[in-house]
Amino acid sequence: MDGTCWDVADSAADEAAFGRPGNSRGHDKSSFPQVRMACLIEVGTHLVLDAELAGCRTGEVTLVSRLPRSCQSGELVLADREFLGVPL
Repeated sequence: MDGTCWDVADSAADEAAFGRPGNSRGHDKSSFPQVRMACLIEVGTHLVLDAELAGCRTGEVTLVSRLPRSCQSGELVLADREFLGVPL
């Protein structure tokens, strides 16, 4: 399990759907709206088994909490350090 963010088109619809993060230069917002994604990936093939998308203000931990629905009994799930102690 892991997560990432990426920029989307600078449109009113995308800004309404996903929001814009702040920036490091003050109180302004970034140039582009951003989508956050958390995904469950099969290590051997890199196949995306499941994913959750949300606006940039939704945290990865929140999104990852929805992914166990795609895990099978007996599978080993690896996650990055942000998920230490997250109840799945």
